[in-house]
Amino acid sequence: MLAIERQRAILEKLQEDGAVRVVDLSKLFQVTEETVRRDLDKLEKKRLLQKTYGGAVALVEEDKEGEEYSFDDRVKQNLDGKAKIGKAIAAMIQAREILMVDSSTTCLEVLKYIEEDKKLTVITNGLGTMMQASKMSHINLIGTGGTYREKSISFVGPTAKNNILSYYADKAILSCKGISKERGVMESSEFEAEIKQGFIECAKEVVLAVDHQKVDKSSIHRLVGWENINYIVTDKALDEEWLVLCKQYDIKLIVAE
Repeated sequence: MLAIERQRAILEKLQEDGAVRVVDLSKLFQVTEETVRRDLDKLEKKRLLQKTYGGAVALVEEDKEGEEYSFDDRVKQNLDGKAKIGKAIAAMIQAREILMVDSSTTCLEVLKYIEEDKKLTVITNGLGTMMQASKMSHINLIGTGGTYREKSISFVGPTAKNNILSYYADKAILSCKGISKERGVMESSEFEAEIKQGFIECAKEVVLAVDHQKVDKSSIHRLVGWENINYIVTDKALDEEWLVLCKQYDIKLIVAE
């Protein structure tokens, strides 16, 4: 197993268990404990975990309310869960639909699983999303324009927002920083929140892609209330209170297995 594959497996185990031990990882991967420690050192430098005595614990984006992590850091988080969500949402999309897709790493996964016989139009502010869609001949790609924002590799600002408002979409596919029963859907960046609110305003249906790390998490900006969400797609079952909330607001909950 290559070092990068081993480190990815460590992160996936952290997402499942919350903590790992050097001695257990050494046995699991059949490598020395020193090799495992080097892996943990590299992952800690990338702010993907926190080393502890004899092991490490998971760090997720929402550990600090309002803090926003870079696209490169986010794309490595919960890879398996995001892939499951991407596949589930891709299966919901009908041929010839017009989609508004945000710049999140979760929504980037959606495009990877869209079948070639579904001729679609995708409107997006995400550079990563544009690059993925540009490789797919069955997608008609429209960029929002606007001011480039390096941290999220996306386009934001008044130009982007005004361009969005000139379109109509069948579905807006969005992710977020966190979801709270009391506060609704939360975002860490006011620039990204403004763009997503434009998508919501112009779409017939709103699909919220949210992996389990973001459930019951808050942030500084309120993106939207539950009355504006049609679907929640997640990678793990939610508790009974969430089921009640979804029923109350007529939100269809999809758990991607």
